[in-house]
Amino acid sequence: MNDLITAIKAWPIIVQGALGSGLFWLILVLLQKISLKITGYLSHLFKESEKSEIRTELLKILMTEAAGIEKLNYAAPILYRMARPFLRAILWLVLGLFVGSIISIFGIIGYIGSIYYLLQALNVVSAYKYNGDLEERKSALSARLKELEENV
Repeated sequence: MNDLITAIKAWPIIVQGALGSGLFWLILVLLQKISLKITGYLSHLFKESEKSEIRTELLKILMTEAAGIEKLNYAAPILYRMARPFLRAILWLVLGLFVGSIISIFGIIGYIGSIYYLLQALNVVSAYKYNGDLEERKSALSARLKELEENV
């Protein structure tokens, strides 16, 4: 391991920077995918969370289907849906900084909570990718949302 670090330190600074940026990007993508899987799993356990995920996905589908300036009609609701986890992330970060100055382990917990909610916010505003028929997906999501709302 030390040999690897020594070899990397011998590389030009620009290559080290590119390697660091690539590694950061890879970690971010992996964390986002893991967070998305965990959220998908947990959302089926909690109906309110599942309804929220469905509403977000429906907004993304509508934005994907919209053309031109009509996309802006869906940007504000999506940003609004992103604001809640983003504010929670800020709250966790502030609490982590505040309590972490007293007890360091609680600071780490605050940072982890902040990262979790930042990944949630990123999932809301990330690009929508679905390989199947969007109309079928939209109708399936609408039916599931209606089913969840009737079972309240």
